[in-house]
Amino acid sequence: MERSLTVLGLILAAVVILAVLLNVFLPVQTVEPEQEEQQQQQPVENDDTICTAATGESMGLAQAKEIALASECGDRIEDSAVCNSVTGTWWIDTSISRPGCSPACVVDIATSEAEINWRCTGLNP
Repeated sequence: MERSLTVLGLILAAVVILAVLLNVFLPVQTVEPEQEEQQQQQPVENDDTICTAATGESMGLAQAKEIALASECGDRIEDSAVCNSVTGTWWIDTSISRPGCSPACVVDIATSEAEINWRCTGLNP
């Protein structure tokens, strides 16, 4: 009986130590209301809309569309776009069609460069 209590005590101590280590190395991350709002932004179509990056740099949608038109995205961009202030990018929808993908033209506010992000699911039909 005494031996089983000792084993049970050792197991309980190991569980407590494991819980503490997990909390130290894998802390629970909470999403602040401001971050949650940024993650749930709705597409905008007003060219006067300004996107401000976390670094403080900003760019209007009209300028982002001009950059996109002059890039590989070309005249395939659409009116709807989303500002990602965390990454400092405009995500502009495109009319490009590729099975399993939903391509967007991504304009970097800091570099004023644009590229196609294919946003593919990884599943090929």
